Amino acid sequence: MKTWVSVGVVGVLVFAQLRPAHACGCLAIPSVASPVLQAGERILFAKDKDQVVAYIQIKYQGSADHFGWLLPLPSLPTLQLGTDELFDQLGKHTQPDYQLTTNQMFCGGGSASSTSDLSGGGCGGADEASFAPAYDGGMANSDLADQHMNEMVTSGGIGPYDYAVLHADDQTEMLQWLQDNKFFVPDGTGQAVTPYIHPGAFFLALKLRSGQSAGDVVPVIVRYTSDLPMIPIILTQVGAVPNMGILVWLLGEARAIPRNYYHTVIDELPVWLGSESYESLVVRAIKEAPKRHSFITEYAGPSSIMQNVLDYPGRFGTLADLKLLTDPSSYLSYLQGHGYPFDATLVEILNRYLPEPASLVQEGVSLQAYYAAYDSWQAQLPPDSDGGAPPPPFDPVACSNEIDTRIVQPTRATAALFNAHPYLTRVFTALSPEDMNADPVFSENPDLPQVPLVHSATVTIPCSGPQWLSAQGFESQFPGNSVTTLPGSVHIETLRESGPPMIVTDNTATIVAALGTVSHGSSFYGNGNNNSGSSGGFGCSCDVPRRTRGELGSLLMVALTALALRWPRRKKT
Repeated sequence: MKTWVSVGVVGVLVFAQLRPAHACGCLAIPSVASPVLQAGERILFAKDKDQVVAYIQIKYQGSADHFGWLLPLPSLPTLQLGTDELFDQLGKHTQPDYQLTTNQMFCGGGSASSTSDLSGGGCGGADEASFAPAYDGGMANSDLADQHMNEMVTSGGIGPYDYAVLHADDQTEMLQWLQDNKFFVPDGTGQAVTPYIHPGAFFLALKLRSGQSAGDVVPVIVRYTSDLPMIPIILTQVGAVPNMGILVWLLGEARAIPRNYYHTVIDELPVWLGSESYESLVVRAIKEAPKRHSFITEYAGPSSIMQNVLDYPGRFGTLADLKLLTDPSSYLSYLQGHGYPFDATLVEILNRYLPEPASLVQEGVSLQAYYAAYDSWQAQLPPDSDGGAPPPPFDPVACSNEIDTRIVQPTRATAALFNAHPYLTRVFTALSPEDMNADPVFSENPDLPQVPLVHSATVTIPCSGPQWLSAQGFESQFPGNSVTTLPGSVHIETLRESGPPMIVTDNTATIVAALGTVSHGSSFYGNGNNNSGSSGGFGCSCDVPRRTRGELGSLLMVALTALALRWPRRKKT
């Protein structure tokens, strides 16, 4: 759990403007925000026999020498590095999808229906790492177990990090060691670590090695023996910002639940009605829960949603073929053609075996840009671009072995983890430092239903009269921007390890009262729930399709001519 990272929730809103077919009715349908959130922390938990496997993406902005990461653990950990791809793919494939269906009623009879996907590309929260059992640079449990247990610390290096595993028996001694060894310890850490100090517990500390930058922060995977996954949120408050987003995925045998936090079912109407963003709504709904301790579930269902995402057939090619490519251009083309992710991990490896020329570094050319257009950059370099020194010989065998260790094997191991667990749950919360006073623990409940990714609503545009929105069993006049008193949650509930939810707060009646009582004519086709909706009129009427002045004049002349031809003429006498 990162503790000294200044990050916040960033809502990324993608808008879609619907353009219904010409017909009678109000045609101005407002945009709806796509529910895209970025979280300050992203974690994937899974159980592997008696161990908890935690894939953790560390978000950090600031000076590298002010980066510090401290994680309390109940047992000796195993630590490995990963790439960003896992969270990228998880975010993209588990992002909620909001779809609005428009039912258009025509003046002459009949109707038309169309559905628009209002979700934007990409996801907030989308990134991750591929991790696996300890490979090169990993810190194995057996390595730590061989150390004398009365020693204060076991330390070493892994990737861009220096790490230390400390006994959590004595708080003063532990914090003093961190300070003496130049691990950044901000004010307030002493009080925050107090709940985690007891015999038999441990702390994992990370810092960036000398010469590394904040851009070198890469995901890590931590394995440790424990009964249930837990987020040490109390310690997180030291570096947290208001409404910090925490996005968690959990792999298991059934739907995951926050065992000691409440669960909130949000009221989606403000989003559909265009009066509030999804991000703002979620934050407000969570704050309605007692002590502001609550999660929402954004997806709960088969883990097969990630099938063939990380390990699709043919990905990575073969290691033997890659090792034979002594030409850098051919080598990079092979990587690009076989699905290797050109993320921070890969470009860091490539830069050690195929370093970017100093002249391009001085020009500000990024590593990603250099390797993406390697041939083009090489063609632009003068012979003496680096002072006449020849480039170092490229070693495809050593480079390929490291890529296999750091990227290929971890990615395949992570894919196997999804195959080993049938159920995947995605939960989200947003907490401010003052709310971080209880560590959320997660369990499972096999009796709970799935939570699909697709959220649906229907707008009906009658031949005359107001438009209506049907969503979550409620009906409201549409657009409904005048509705500003809706609660953020429909239900606040307690989830247990068996049985249905136990509702703590039910806002259904409050929502119905805020929407008002409605009665709609025969031209309206809603969801059959006639006891809710917004009162008041928006002045809708039969709307003539927009045309140019000339088009309207021509149509009027045609109509008058037709009328004249059909008018009965009086016979002459």
